[in-house]
Amino acid sequence: MQRFFCILSIFAFIFLLVPASIKADETNNGVGAGAKSGVNPNLPPGCAQTGSGDNISFSCNTGLGIKITSNPQGFTKSLFGIILSMSGAVAILLIIISGYRLMMSGGNPEKVKGAKEQLTSAIVGLLFIIFSIVILQIIGVDILMIPGFT
Repeated sequence: MQRFFCILSIFAFIFLLVPASIKADETNNGVGAGAKSGVNPNLPPGCAQTGSGDNISFSCNTGLGIKITSNPQGFTKSLFGIILSMSGAVAILLIIISGYRLMMSGGNPEKVKGAKEQLTSAIVGLLFIIFSIVILQIIGVDILMIPGFT
């Protein structure tokens, strides 16, 4: 059963990270965004090119609604958003599962103890995630004043 959920979560993760498909416009014959303006006709649907000259970057919308860009600053921000979202979702899922295990323990002390330990671990993990965001904000914004790290 755990193997099934592991494989299912991997496929869901891959599916949600691929660029979201957007209906192609009939005026450019299904070629990627920007074919009429001469920007880059080979972009996949859901992607756009920004900037000009040496400062060109690309951005694509994912199935999660997160825009991933090709510049390092935007990519790091997107990566942090994806990782924190997934870890928060896993922590909430573990809290729900441990609550279910606690209800279905039937008064068995060993099962109750295991469910309580899992619940405590999930809550502590969620607190670590929240505090890591706060620490990153304090270090990145207030102390180091990294531009674009808000």
